[in-house]
Amino acid sequence: MSQTAFAELLGISQEDISRYESGQRVPSVAFLVRLSGIHKVSLDWLVMGETDSGELVAQEKETSPPQERRLIENFRQLGRKDRTLILSIADRLRS
Repeated sequence: MSQTAFAELLGISQEDISRYESGQRVPSVAFLVRLSGIHKVSLDWLVMGETDSGELVAQEKETSPPQERRLIENFRQLGRKDRTLILSIADRLRS
């Protein structure tokens, strides 16, 4: 789905979607609650890709190599600042 179509579905601007995706802006809790209701997913899954018990979602467990699962588990234990730093490093490495 395009950013424009997703934004229209949610009643926000495409620029907001872009800012969320790039990490320039963090969605409000109210927005995340609304989004989880629209898509019928838990907040845990929406924010962390986890089940309510904190485990990786089943599909992720089945398809991810052990090294990737380890990276994800370590990432989830970091604070917000450290997560932002790791994401910016990953973006630079990808370029």
